[in-house]
Amino acid sequence: MNFVDGEKLLDPVSPDHYSNKNIQPIKVIGDWGLNFDLGNVVKYIARHKDKGGDGDLEKALFYLLHDLVQKGIDVDEILAKVNGLKRYKDRI
Repeated sequence: MNFVDGEKLLDPVSPDHYSNKNIQPIKVIGDWGLNFDLGNVVKYIARHKDKGGDGDLEKALFYLLHDLVQKGIDVDEILAKVNGLKRYKDRI
């Protein structure tokens, strides 16, 4: 962490909710060449336990769905597949 005169500076690339990670999400996103949507999926999943909880997981899901729609996949098709996953509910 960066300090000046005993005061912590904000690090916009590696804020506190990423400080416990061995690999920073920004590094993963760049190394894997992810687009905006998929980069946000990685970011929100990586920080959900330390910052936004279930809300971050919902954001990750939103960006994943948005990426699929941008690739031309029909929303109804996506939702039908998600509904099909209900068969796994008892295993979770």
